This record gives sequence, structure tokens and C-alpha cells, in this order.
Amino acid sequence: MRFCLSLFLKQAKHSSNIVFYPETMKIFLILFFTTFYFTGLAQHNNYNDNVRVVSDPRIDKLAEEYPEIAGHIHSMEGFRIQIFFDSGNQSKLNATQARERFIRQYPNVEAYITFREPYYRVRVGDFRTKLEADGFRKQILNNYPHAFTVNDQINPPPIN
Repeated sequence: MRFCLSLFLKQAKHSSNIVFYPETMKIFLILFFTTFYFTGLAQHNNYNDNVRVVSDPRIDKLAEEYPEIAGHIHSMEGFRIQIFFDSGNQSKLNATQARERFIRQYPNVEAYITFREPYYRVRVGDFRTKLEADGFRKQILNNYPHAFTVNDQINPPPIN
């Protein structure tokens, strides 16, 4: 530090191009000492410090229950019947109408709208096997002649 200050002062006194301003020196010293002060605070390392975590007891309860929650299967490979797909300006509206029409005709079967650019699609059912899906497709063929079976992620049926 003395070296930096002495260089600053010598240069300021002996240089013909640099004029020494006391205000500049004060600002330099303040910044210099402030930097060392905060650097000293940042270097505090006491490895014997203990960390105490204060948390809501509900978090501990949730952590205990998490393996049970994570164990549930949310989707699985299966089959659905695609009854509609469309692209264009009115495709979302048309897909919604097709889904609502299907739900009115078959209230016990789930219907899903999905979007994969550029198509909105309506797929129905949650079938574990292709045989089940094809059997249902044959039932709806009169109302949906262009329906076809597709592989998809399905919601597993409840286990009784």
C-alpha cells in the first residue's frame, strides 16, 4: 500500500502533465481502504460453525411421504383412438367441438385434446392393449369412420 501511495505522490509531484488534487487522493484512499475492509470481511472462514435449519414441520412430513407419492405411476405406454386432427385458424375450436361431441356420445370414455405443430388432435380412451383399443374403435366406427388406433401415453386405470 505504501508503494502504491508513494508512486501516486511521486508521479503527481514530479510529472509535468499530472496535477495533484487533494480531493482525488482522498477519494482514492477511501476506495482503497473500503475495498480492503470488505475483502477482509469476505475472507472469514470458520469451518467449525454449525448450520441450524429452521423449517416448518409439514416439510418434514412431506419428505417422509414423498417416496409414496413418487411411487405412483402417472402415465404409461398404451393406446388411444384418434378421432380428429386439423390445422389452420379454426383448428382449436374444431377440436374442442369434436371432443364435446364425443363426450356427449360416450360419457364414460375420456377424450383428450393435444397439440403438436401444426395439428390439434382429439384422442380418446386409455387402453392398455391394442386389442382393447381396436375393439372400441370398431364400436365407434359408424360415428367416426376415419378413427384409427395410435400408441400414446395413457392414464393407468384405477386398481380395484
